[in-house]
Amino acid sequence: MKKLLLAVAVVAFLASCKKDYTCDCVDTSGIEPLFPPTSTSFDGLNNSDADAQETACTAGNGVSFYTCTWSEK
Repeated sequence: MKKLLLAVAVVAFLASCKKDYTCDCVDTSGIEPLFPPTSTSFDGLNNSDADAQETACTAGNGVSFYTCTWSEK
């Protein structure tokens, strides 16, 4: 039982760690780039906040001239 509680505590601790992420966007219009590349940093996000920001970062892919990628720093 003690081993199970220790394992759950370790998993909970790792899941709550805050990490830093970046949303990088580039113009993929295929012609001379109309917009400069952008990079936005997101520091100290927990897992649920990171998932929400990743969804927002990549939401326009395929429907706009910007293609954005989400990555951990």
